[in-house]
Amino acid sequence: MTLKLDYLQRISLRNVIGSQNATVDDMRAWWGLQDKLILTEKEAEDIGFKMDYLTGAQVWDPLAKVPEAKDMEFTAGQVERLKRMLKECRLQPSNRGWLEPLLNQLFPE
Repeated sequence: MTLKLDYLQRISLRNVIGSQNATVDDMRAWWGLQDKLILTEKEAEDIGFKMDYLTGAQVWDPLAKVPEAKDMEFTAGQVERLKRMLKECRLQPSNRGWLEPLLNQLFPE
């Protein structure tokens, strides 16, 4: 399945994935998805993205020119894993900006 994801959706999904409890096998699957979602060096540079690996804090320049959403291919298994995670994890209503367009793709009405 092709999902159109912008940089905020990719960063946010990586964070949500990173907060999941998982078995060793599940962790490896989650890591594979996180690796797929990571910003390229150029994308990170374009938005001034920086991550403090000690604290996990992530920042970027809110005034930077936002790269366009990118078509990303996911296997059926990866899509089902994302759907299950999003149905089961606790999210905040404030996540609507990045989450709603993703939910519309994964769970069309």
